[in-house]
Amino acid sequence: MVLAHVGVSACLMSCTEVAKGTHAFTSPDRPQQVRLLVQNMNFNDARLFALATNGRMPIGQVNGKQDREFELDWPLSSSMRIEIDMVAGPQCITSEMQVDPGDILELQIASMFDQTQDCR
Repeated sequence: MVLAHVGVSACLMSCTEVAKGTHAFTSPDRPQQVRLLVQNMNFNDARLFALATNGRMPIGQVNGKQDREFELDWPLSSSMRIEIDMVAGPQCITSEMQVDPGDILELQIASMFDQTQDCR
């Protein structure tokens, strides 16, 4: 499990299941996505972007005081950072983490976003 504190807590848990007799790296049934569970405890809306080696990809928007779930196409193991742009507010980029297909990421946006310690 990886934990990044950015007033935002991004935590990564591998939740892949491999059927008996298949190989996780060659099975045609292996996951091709990553799930992102977001809890926005701030009153402002937040726009999210995935920053990876292949560029900046839009994830979506989470309204203030709302939870939302996203599925991202993520066919290969790669590093990721998440950019959080608060509408009419500050911006933050999480620490880099290694993300594999099938992982479930949890992102918590703090209610006092401007006091976030690890924002860049």
